[in-house]
Amino acid sequence: VDRYIYIIKDGIVRCGFRHDDMEDTVLFGMEGDAIGAVHSLKHDLPSPFFYEAITKVDALKIHIDDFNSLIKIDHELLMWWQAYLFDGMFVFEHKYAYFAMKDAYERYVTFIGKRPELAKEIPVKYIAQYLNISRETLSRIRAKYAKDSFLLLSGKHLTKSVITHFFV
Repeated sequence: VDRYIYIIKDGIVRCGFRHDDMEDTVLFGMEGDAIGAVHSLKHDLPSPFFYEAITKVDALKIHIDDFNSLIKIDHELLMWWQAYLFDGMFVFEHKYAYFAMKDAYERYVTFIGKRPELAKEIPVKYIAQYLNISRETLSRIRAKYAKDSFLLLSGKHLTKSVITHFFV
C-alpha cells in the first residue's frame, strides 16, 4: 500500500497492470502529471496497478494525509486537484471509447499525434501494450507510417485514407 502522490517534474513513468501471465500498459505519465495508486490512496488497499520509470525521473513526493491537509486550506490547490482528477477520468474514457472504434494504424497515428515525444523515449513493447497490439504489428504499422509520412512530405500521390489519417 503506497500512501504517496508523486508529481513528475521530469521524465516518463508507465502505469501497468498484471493479470496472470499478461501485462498491460495503462498510461504514461510525464512532466506535470500526478500519479498514485487510487486503491491505496483512497481505500488503503493494495493496488493492482504498478508504476515504473521508463526514463530517469525527478518527482515531488507527498503523503496523502499531508496533501489532504493542504487542499483543506488552499482552495487553488483543491481546484487544481479536482480539474486534474476530472481530466484523468476523461482520458480513461476517451482512450477506451476511441480505441474501440479505431483500427491499429489509426490508434498509432492518434498516439503519435498527441504525444510524439513519447514515441522516441518509450520502448516499443510498452507502446504496443498501450495500443493493444503485438510488437510485430506495431513494427509493420511504424514502417507504413514512415512511408506515408515520406509520401506526404515529398508531395507524392496519396490516397484519401492516408490523407485522412494525417489530417483528422
